[in-house]
Amino acid sequence: MEGNEMPGKDVKPMPVEATMQKVRRQRRQRIATRMSLLVVCALFLVACLAFLSVWFYRVFYRDNPHFILRELLLEETVHYNQKKVQRILEGNAEYPCVVGKTSLLNMDLGKIRAEILKEPTVKDATVRRILPNTLEIDIKERSAIAIVGAGKAEALIDEDGILFPYIDNEGLNLPLPFVLKDGGIKSLPKGIPTEDIGIKGAVALINEISTRKKVEGAGYAVNAVRLNYERERMETLLRPLSGNKVFPKGAQVLIPLDREKMLEALVRLDAILERKVKERETLSFADVTLQYNVSTRD
Repeated sequence: MEGNEMPGKDVKPMPVEATMQKVRRQRRQRIATRMSLLVVCALFLVACLAFLSVWFYRVFYRDNPHFILRELLLEETVHYNQKKVQRILEGNAEYPCVVGKTSLLNMDLGKIRAEILKEPTVKDATVRRILPNTLEIDIKERSAIAIVGAGKAEALIDEDGILFPYIDNEGLNLPLPFVLKDGGIKSLPKGIPTEDIGIKGAVALINEISTRKKVEGAGYAVNAVRLNYERERMETLLRPLSGNKVFPKGAQVLIPLDREKMLEALVRLDAILERKVKERETLSFADVTLQYNVSTRD
C-alpha cells in the first residue's frame, strides 16, 4: 500500500489570505517601479527643458548681438555729458557697461543708477532700457543755494543740507550767499545731509528767507552768514532787494542758530522793518537774538 501512495499527498495547500497578500505585494512593487520610472523620466524631461530654456535665453536673448548696447541716450547737464557718463559706466569693475560690447539685457539698471548716484553732484537719476540697443539716462544735478568755506569757496550746499564739490561758476544761480565756517569743511562728508549744527542753521535760514513774504519797501536776501558756534548765532549780512529803502546798502543782523528761535527772530526783524518803513528810518544793524529790547543801529 505504501508504494501506491500519491506524491505530494502530505503537502498542505497555501491559505487563500496569504496568496492574496502576495499578489497585493507584487502589485505594489510593480506600481512603485512604474512610479519610479515616471519620476525619473519627469526629472529628465525637466532637466532637458531647463537646459534648453537656458540655452535659448543665452543664445537668442541675452547674448543676442541684436541687443548689444549701441547708443547712450542722455540729456546732458551742466557737468555731465556723454563722455563723462560713459566713463562712469565703464569704470565700474564689478559690472562695467561698455557701448558696443555689453548686452542691454545683461545690465542691472538698479546698480547702474546706484553708481551714478555716487557722484556727489547728482541729486537723482533714472535709467531705462529702450530695446533693442539703447540705454536712456536722465540725470538731475544738485542745485546750490550757497557757497561754503573758510574765506574761499570750498564746496556748495543744496536746500537739503548736502555738501557737494565746487567745480566752477557754470550753472550757478549767482549771486549765491556765502556761508563762512572758521576752520573750513574738510572734515565734513559730501553727498549726504550734513550734521553740522551751524551749516544746518544757515541752510534753514537761507531757505526760510528765500520763500518768506517780504515787508514791502524792505525786501532782502542773504548775502553772507558767518557761523558763531560759541554764541550759537549767525552773523548775517543782508543784501537789499529792489525797492528797499530801509537798508539800501545792506545790513548786519544777528540771528540764532536754533531753527525755532530763528523763526521767532525773523518775526521780530519783520516787525522792526515794518516800523522803519512806516517812520521812514534806516537800519544798519539789529540783534534779533534778543527777545526784548532788541539792539538796533540806524
